[in-house]
Parts: sequence; C-alpha cells; structure tokens
Amino acid sequence: YTYVYVINSDEKLIEDYQNIFSPLAQTALKEIMIYEDIPTITNGVLLKVDKELRLIKHIEECGDQQITDDVAIIIPAYNPSKEVYNLIEDLMKSQYTKIVIINDGSENTKIFEELTEKVKIITHKSNKGKGIAIKTGIEYCYDSYKNIIGIITVDADGQHRIEDINKVYNKFYLEKNAIILGSRNFKAKNIPLKSKIGNKIFRYILNLKTKVKIKDTQTGLRAIPFCHLEQLTDIKGERFEYETNVILYAIKMNIKISEVDIQSVYINKNKSTNYRAIRDSIKIMLQI
Repeated sequence: YTYVYVINSDEKLIEDYQNIFSPLAQTALKEIMIYEDIPTITNGVLLKVDKELRLIKHIEECGDQQITDDVAIIIPAYNPSKEVYNLIEDLMKSQYTKIVIINDGSENTKIFEELTEKVKIITHKSNKGKGIAIKTGIEYCYDSYKNIIGIITVDADGQHRIEDINKVYNKFYLEKNAIILGSRNFKAKNIPLKSKIGNKIFRYILNLKTKVKIKDTQTGLRAIPFCHLEQLTDIKGERFEYETNVILYAIKMNIKISEVDIQSVYINKNKSTNYRAIRDSIKIMLQI
C-alpha cells in the first residue's frame, strides 16, 4: 500500500483523480504527495491507496477499515455446508455490510436460522435453481439498496476466498460500468478433470460464436453494476445456464467484461456442488 497526502484547496478537483477520491474527499485536490510510510499530517487529508491508486482507506474518518459498504453481496445457497459460516465471518470482517443469502429450498434450515441476525435471508419454499436464486437476490438489492454501485455474487461452498472477493471489488471500484469476473486458473493441479474439460469446451464455443475470449465462463464470483441489475432479472435461465446467459447478454449489449485472477479452490473434491455435470453442461451449450 501507499499513503497519499492530499492538500486542501478551493480549486477544481483534479480530473484524473475525481473517480478515485470524490466518494470521500470533501475538498478539492491541489497537490498530491506520495509516501511509502505514513507522513505527518499538517493541513489536509491522509488517504490509503493501493498500487493502482484506488482508495482503500480514509484514515482520518474511518480508521483501519476497508470501504466496502457500496456493494451488496448475493449468495445463492442450496443445502450449504458449514463453509458458509466462515464466508460470512470473513465478509463481515472485511466490512461488507449488505449481505443477502438466498436459501433456495434447502432441506436443512438450521444454518440459515443461525445467520438470520447477521445477514438478510430470503427463502424459496422449493429448490428453483441457482439462476432464479441469483435473480431473487438481484431484485431484492435493486429495490432495497439504491445507493450501491452494484452487486457481487459469491458461491456458498467456500470456493471464493475473501482475498479474491476483495480483488473483484477492487477491480470493480475502478471499472464501475464493467462486469468483473473472478477467473480461476484451470491449469492448476487441483482442478477436477471434468471442470478442466468443461471450461475448455465452453471457452472454445463462446469464442467461436462471439469472438470474445473469456478465461472462466462459469465463475460464480462476479461483480455487476447497479445500472444493469433491472435488465438482468429478465434474462432467461433457472440453473447454471443463467450465468452463461448473463455473459452473452453483456457481449450483445457491448458491456465491458473484465477478469481478475483468483485462486482455484475445490473443497473435498467439490463434492458439495449442485452442478449436474451432463444435464447442466448440455443446457449451457444450448444457450451458447
């Protein structure tokens, strides 16, 4: 991290830094001085930024907390394992305050009952599929959180580590009008063979049809701008094919798609997944 000292001024905000600093800086910026360590504050505001100059912390007002309350986290969940407890704890520690879990008709509701006081729980009476669960979460966030810049979808099975969720958020903060995908490395040794083959096929077909190269077409970790949420509730798809349809929609509408590399995590050989290898794969290929 780098510490940036901003000297107060009545002059017009420097255009190059407006998107970075305007959410928290209450005064215009006249001079920007970069330090590797915390400097002495004499007249101004001390900001903490990462190497891309994205605002990480506003030291003066927020203390040692990351600014992450401008997005909502959507977690579709069907019979989730106890990994979801760790996920919620990590999200809360990272100051994500708007967390919505969709219980998609799970048989065991104990986990959701225990999390009720910490997060918003929306329950489907029966299992409707990941796509519909995500759309339920999107509808709720669109109606309830008018001041957010967008949403981040996260899987409930522990595949998505908090450091990777933060990477997606950081990229999203810089590209607020783009869809950000957290893309796995399918060359990693721990990737199940069927996942490697499936992703390779999906990438090839998608590239063949759209001429767009995407490393991970089925990632569940993605950030989506608020301005597109209403349209995404109308996209077809009940299960995993919905996520493919979102990418196809973005390509058709010329919405920028950016990717950030994330870890490839498969807990217990991914036995907790609700993905039906043959049936869901066929549905996805039919969409493309």
